[in-house]
Amino acid sequence: MHWTTSREEVEVKQEYADFDVLLEPRGDGFVTRVLDSPVGPTGPEEFVPPDVASVTNLIQGLRDLRRITPVHPEVPNGAASPSAAIKAFGTLLFEALFTGAVESALRSSLHVTVKHNEGLRLRLRFAGTPDLISLPWELLYDPVRRRFPCRQDDFPTVRVVDVPEPIAPLTLSGPIRMLVAISSPIDLPPLDVEAEWQRLTTTLEPLIDSRQLELERLSQATLEALRVAATDGEFHVFHFIGHGGVDPESGEGLLAFSGPMGRAQLEPCSHVADLLGNSPIELAVLNSCEGGRVTAVDPYGSSALTLVEHGIPAVVAMQFEISDVAATAFSGVLYEHVTAGAGIDVAVTLARQAILTASPTEWSTPVLYLRPEGSRLFTRKVEPPPPPPPPALPDPAAPTIVMTQARGETVHLGWHQPPVPGVTVTEWRVSRNGIPQNVVYQPSFSDTPGALGVYTYSVAAVSAAGRPSVESAEASVRLRGRLHRWFFKEPRRPRIAAWLLTAFLAYAVVLGVISTVTPVTAPSNVRVVGTSPVTLIWDSPSIWSPVSQWQVLRDGSLLGTTRSPRWRDDATLTGTHRYTIRALDSSGDRSAATAILVDTSKPVSP
Repeated sequence: MHWTTSREEVEVKQEYADFDVLLEPRGDGFVTRVLDSPVGPTGPEEFVPPDVASVTNLIQGLRDLRRITPVHPEVPNGAASPSAAIKAFGTLLFEALFTGAVESALRSSLHVTVKHNEGLRLRLRFAGTPDLISLPWELLYDPVRRRFPCRQDDFPTVRVVDVPEPIAPLTLSGPIRMLVAISSPIDLPPLDVEAEWQRLTTTLEPLIDSRQLELERLSQATLEALRVAATDGEFHVFHFIGHGGVDPESGEGLLAFSGPMGRAQLEPCSHVADLLGNSPIELAVLNSCEGGRVTAVDPYGSSALTLVEHGIPAVVAMQFEISDVAATAFSGVLYEHVTAGAGIDVAVTLARQAILTASPTEWSTPVLYLRPEGSRLFTRKVEPPPPPPPPALPDPAAPTIVMTQARGETVHLGWHQPPVPGVTVTEWRVSRNGIPQNVVYQPSFSDTPGALGVYTYSVAAVSAAGRPSVESAEASVRLRGRLHRWFFKEPRRPRIAAWLLTAFLAYAVVLGVISTVTPVTAPSNVRVVGTSPVTLIWDSPSIWSPVSQWQVLRDGSLLGTTRSPRWRDDATLTGTHRYTIRALDSSGDRSAATAILVDTSKPVSP
């Protein structure tokens, strides 16, 4: 399993096995033993620390070298290079720590973790050995593997502070919030406070812009301002830039805040830790020149150890002075990986590598002090996934209009609603000529448009979920009501209607009498209008003639009867033929015949 940060494609192993080494006094000397490892614990082995002079000379040499130039140190002719001196001291310290069974356990553990694609976390623990805590363990150099373990992301190195109360990782649902204190009292070597703040915000700008990190700066670097900020706000990281020291009597670490008149007020780190306890601080970073050093008076006397002992799970401090270039490189990468979810030990290791590229002689300056619970300071609150949306219900089917009826001034509609499984129709929306008219709750509707004419209706069904169907097919209705209203809505109109009805009946009677006394009149003006096929037309008698139909004969043979004064003979004919036309009345009486000869070989001129 691997994860990558948001800004760099840097793969970091997620799984680490712990290799816990305890250093403790025994008799006049010290022993080292493995408390926990992938291959189990070991018995004690004698530990012979480097002599004080070699340690002092090395540390002083590193400090002097950084004061000259941290980026490209020049080595005098005949002198050992800084890298060679550091490797020589690191080898001496490594072989003193890993000897006998302890070294065998280390080599076997490395083999096991490589096989399982895991890293190995070196956790140094100290019991009553203040002289040993002050050694620069970050300079350990493995001569077999030819590497500094603390510079390898698969072998982070931490100093574990044994405290009784365990602390669980902090669960976050938003960005990590950092409280920044930049202290420069007037009676101590001055710091460019604004430049320090600008440098920090510029370095962390990508994390701030992506809302992974929020910064808040103390308006005044006083202990009271720290108390108010920690009480009123919720912070997860405390970043201190300033001066530190050690109480010569108690050996407790001190941080220099601004006091009255802007002068230095050296505050014990136990006081600072108590104030920071008002916020869920998980990490403190002390960018102070003496903040990472441990005195021989009290093993928890340094600033870092005191803060861890008083409840802060992890503290990063500087055991040597650090340049602005190195501090900037370290802070940027450290917070990048912390906000991305890396363990603090891995984040420090990767930030140490950033120092190596920016200022090659300062990579051993940061020191990580950690409580024994683990290196994972923050966990992200995992929001439960939203419940899956309910399955989408189908839309209702479009209604089918099965009845349209116009009665007087009212149009009546009725429709059928085809069923759809799982869909309940609760209402229908009726539109007239494309304009919504009403919502009904049964499959019928009566409408009074207010004027005669043709009206087009459509209906859409609506389900209980509020989902409408498509519109039904349109149905048109013609509203006829004016004659009815003319006759029956006004008082005089019924009398007029009676007169009209009487006149119509009288006309019918007269027409019947005339038809009984008038003989049937023979058709006149018979003429040929076509010869292929033969088509004849003739004139009808006047309206007083009682003709109901005509007989048509060809060459004396009856072809048929017709009610209109026109005949078409569809037979295929040649030569000349005689056509005879007689009129018939309703009683069957015939008129005289009217004949005409038709030569089918001669077309008729139009």
